[in-house]
Amino acid sequence: MLKLGKIYYSGELVNHIKLDYIEYVNHSSDVLTKDIFREFDIPTLIVGWSVVKEMIAISEDLDIKENITILDKKIVSKSLYWEYNFNENKHFHISGIENFVTAVPEYYFSSRYSYINIDPVFFQ
Repeated sequence: MLKLGKIYYSGELVNHIKLDYIEYVNHSSDVLTKDIFREFDIPTLIVGWSVVKEMIAISEDLDIKENITILDKKIVSKSLYWEYNFNENKHFHISGIENFVTAVPEYYFSSRYSYINIDPVFFQ
């Protein structure tokens, strides 16, 4: 089956039933590398602010390092997001994963281009 999104997690995803169209990667097996910010080809969610901080420390991509804040969970629009671990914040963990899972089809199938209709008669 086609995977529309990817979730990197460690431990347990609380109140979440695993879905067929999401790829789940348990990163306790040292899957995360310093190039993780370049490896996402489908919408990706990284669970755990502490994991994101570790990845910032070892990453060499300066553009992405500057965009990561605790206030905004979007790292790269429609491609890379982060969410709290259950031990860090229970409410945001549960609601954030559900929001990501429901938005994944929109992120995956959304157009990469925007179109502007210019009318030559009324164009100023």
